[in-house]
Amino acid sequence: MRIRILTVTFYIFSLFSSPLAWSQTAAEASQSEERDLSSVMVDEIAFREADVVEALSTLSHKTGLNIVAGRDVTGVVTIFLTNVPVLEALRTIVDSCGLAFAEEGEIIRVMTAEEYRERYGHDFGEARTTRVIRPNFMSPTAVAAIVEDVKSADGQVIPNDETRTLILIDTVAKVEAISSLIRQIDVQMVTIELPLKYVRAETILDDVRAMVSDSVGSITCDPLGNRLILTDTLTRADRIRTAVEAMDARGRDVDLEVRAVRVALSDDHPDGIDWAGTASDTQQLRISSDAGIVTAQNGTAVITLGVLDPGEYDTLIDALDTVGVVEPLAVSRMEISPDEEARVVLRYEKGEVALGSWREGDRYIAPALPDGDSGGIEFFVKPVALADGGVRVIIAPFGPVSFSREQSTTIHAGSQQMVAIGGIVIAEDVSRIRKIPLVGDIPFLGAPFRFQNHREQREEIAIFLVLTPRAAPEGANNNPDPVKGP
Repeated sequence: MRIRILTVTFYIFSLFSSPLAWSQTAAEASQSEERDLSSVMVDEIAFREADVVEALSTLSHKTGLNIVAGRDVTGVVTIFLTNVPVLEALRTIVDSCGLAFAEEGEIIRVMTAEEYRERYGHDFGEARTTRVIRPNFMSPTAVAAIVEDVKSADGQVIPNDETRTLILIDTVAKVEAISSLIRQIDVQMVTIELPLKYVRAETILDDVRAMVSDSVGSITCDPLGNRLILTDTLTRADRIRTAVEAMDARGRDVDLEVRAVRVALSDDHPDGIDWAGTASDTQQLRISSDAGIVTAQNGTAVITLGVLDPGEYDTLIDALDTVGVVEPLAVSRMEISPDEEARVVLRYEKGEVALGSWREGDRYIAPALPDGDSGGIEFFVKPVALADGGVRVIIAPFGPVSFSREQSTTIHAGSQQMVAIGGIVIAEDVSRIRKIPLVGDIPFLGAPFRFQNHREQREEIAIFLVLTPRAAPEGANNNPDPVKGP
């Protein structure tokens, strides 16, 4: 009786302890050596209208795979397989239900196709490829750090600084994207100093920083030396240097000289000067005007803007003698800082013309003629110095540039060029008295011997803007450092 009890007890103990012992043995085996799943075969597996989770559980028991199914894994599977690799059997099960799986160490996670795409950045089953890249300038480790965010979640970027190689393992699309990025960033790097003459370095630092290449570029500011120190690719550094020079030039003061001439037009040239054939880069602009200008309608007139090359001004003045009688008007000069603009006002009345100009904000009075009421035009001028020594001139017709930029026009004048403003043709009624000498001067009795004629006299007022950027103040940076290699 005692022997039977021991036998039963041993049998029961063996029954419950065997799975634990098998589990421990399997765990120890899996820890002792990593299994090669490509060599694991499934002799036979069959399911008919089976729940996919149950099918995965059966496959796990038959092969010893550690399979974890997500909470959204559902479906029904019907398959019959004989003597196939375990991974092929697993793929057949998940494909039949539109699912996906991923190997994470010793665990195989089964999930929905949507969850797989969100987690790994590509579709399940998408082809993967391997590519070896040898960077030309950057170290493989530095490149790997930059492209890490581009690869898929399960992609690999393996750097080797000793062999100067980079191994990419990912989907075809990701490998192409990473390779393209490497071609962009793996270029020669340079460090250059950008000294500034007219603006403070810290005032343009943020604008320049926005131009620097992501990841590989950097920009620092040296306030004491009033310079920026840039590290970037050779191509990008040249581009930024040009932009900084333009920013610096815009900080220059500009000397403005306003000249004007009046031309009493002959009968052969009643429409005035042909500016399209005289100046270059001509354009038309509607401008505020009182009555009196031939082209004026409803308070506005059309004027012509153009550019004269050095030396053409004197030639033009001489040539105007063929159009009519030329009379120079007053010349005004002023200095305009980068945050200022000038106001130019022209007044005319019964043969009298007055021209005035001043910086907006100065307490100067617009020129007026003796009788007070006069016609005329006015416009605002904002010069912007350029890095090549020229000036970009913004002319606003109906108010300060800052308030009427949409109606303004821009014209570029190179070094030593001037802006010509024409088309201001004034028409006045002129009376002329003709008489017989001596007899026509006798009061009352000489009236029959005097004759009065009325005719229209036209004059054109031409305005010339001479804009000269001021030189750098004493002590400003003059010689930028040459490009330095890495």
